[in-house]
Amino acid sequence: MKRLLTAVIIFTTFAALSGTLFNWQSAHAGTNPSLLDLTPPVLLKPLNNANSIQLRPLLDWADVPNATKYKLQVSTVADFSTNVINKNALVNSKFTPSAGVLGNSTTYYWRVFAGDESGWGPSSSVWNFTTSPPPPSIPWTLYQTGVPYSLFGVDFSELNSQIGVAVGQGGIVIKTSDAGEEWTVTYSNINIWMNDVKFDPNREGVVWAAGMGGVIIKSTDYGDTWSVVRPFDTPDHTIRGIGVPPGDLDHAIFIGYAGTYFETFNGGTSFTQRFDIPFTMHSIAFSPEYLTDGRGIICGTDGKVWNTSNHCSTWVVRNTNRYDYLNDVVFLSPAIAMICGNNGTILRSSNWGKTWSVNVQYLTGEHLRSIDNYENIVTVCGDNGKIMTANDGGITFVDQLNGENRHLYGVSLREESVGVVVGEIGSAASGALYYTSTNGFVGISQIGSEIPNKYSISQNYPNPFNPTTKINFALPKQGLVSIKVYDMLGREVRNLVNEVKSAGHYSVDFNGSNLTSGAYFYKIQVNDFADVKRMLLIK
Repeated sequence: MKRLLTAVIIFTTFAALSGTLFNWQSAHAGTNPSLLDLTPPVLLKPLNNANSIQLRPLLDWADVPNATKYKLQVSTVADFSTNVINKNALVNSKFTPSAGVLGNSTTYYWRVFAGDESGWGPSSSVWNFTTSPPPPSIPWTLYQTGVPYSLFGVDFSELNSQIGVAVGQGGIVIKTSDAGEEWTVTYSNINIWMNDVKFDPNREGVVWAAGMGGVIIKSTDYGDTWSVVRPFDTPDHTIRGIGVPPGDLDHAIFIGYAGTYFETFNGGTSFTQRFDIPFTMHSIAFSPEYLTDGRGIICGTDGKVWNTSNHCSTWVVRNTNRYDYLNDVVFLSPAIAMICGNNGTILRSSNWGKTWSVNVQYLTGEHLRSIDNYENIVTVCGDNGKIMTANDGGITFVDQLNGENRHLYGVSLREESVGVVVGEIGSAASGALYYTSTNGFVGISQIGSEIPNKYSISQNYPNPFNPTTKINFALPKQGLVSIKVYDMLGREVRNLVNEVKSAGHYSVDFNGSNLTSGAYFYKIQVNDFADVKRMLLIK
């Protein structure tokens, strides 16, 4: 009897355990047991429902034990039916989108999956954030470089946005260390023209410049000193554009007239001439993710465009349906690129240069010479003082400069409100240079149409101020106006105005957000008139 009872108990227990095991297996059928240890990722920042987030936010989440990879999805819709970002093999538990991927004033939903060699675990919760609105249009004001040459190219260091180099006629090379307020000549060769300059994103302090006759010079100290790494050979080899692939150490490409194509893989110790493209080329640019996607674009004469997706091994000609000269190209993101050219041409590609569409917003018939971007801000410049900027990733451009008739050849943007445009020689035999910065300069505007009968500068208002104030001044006739701000020790802290203005009443804005509280003086000097007034900054 005991044996029978024991057997019944054992059988009943086994049946119960078997049922439990069967139910567990049924509930987890098709699931790899190793994934059961992966917990859903916990999102950290941006905080859920956050507003006014920058266009390149750090998307951060907590590490998941035993996870070897992460999948990140970012979408404009909560069900992720359309992905703006879909990264499937992230090693780190954080990610920053490339420039141009996210747009202004847009709500984005995001989630993360943790995974291992067996597959993907459960998703995190879904969070959202909204990006900041577009910044206001950048004001521009004229500065003089002090060199009697036209300037054709300008670029700024990605490591220090205050350091820039411009090049032009007479083999001139000038450098700024304060975002464009002051310039110093660091190289010249009266027998050649320098057409382009490019900071190397892979080597700190390295700058390339090139021009007539295939001349290439190089600096390793941010443009202070230069050495010739490829001498002049023939005018047929004149270089128009320089490209340095991000992440590809010591690799640089120089393209130009009549199929000119020189390449170095050792930082300029030696160059290889290639004959891939038997046409004149004007500009070359590379994807910000070049190391992984191998993408690049060249634009040139008669509407011609070529692109590569195999790290420059081959270049494929693409149809633009345009016959204008295409003068400059820039990548806004790994997929989006833009080109500017003659007769107001602005082209856009959303598939890294395979197909191109014409910007439907036609603003000008001027030849557009140069284009650059900082995140979603895109600026083009060209003939007869043309400067246009779009704050929405190059969709809607606004005309920003009027009354200038000199041609503008090069533009470089390095911060949201720091950019430089260089161009033609001015009437005072100085290289024309347009400069902008939130660092003190906010805007200058003409007030009314009356012509004053004497020079004057008014007391700033409000005064005291924090941090912005206005200064009005009057000119009975045209002249080169200089308005500078000094501290109590007589040191110059801002150069508000340094340009030729016609007769009239004007107002200039001053932003002292980067200055300490205290008394300051501002001085106007124009023709034979000078005056000084005191103002008080209280924070």
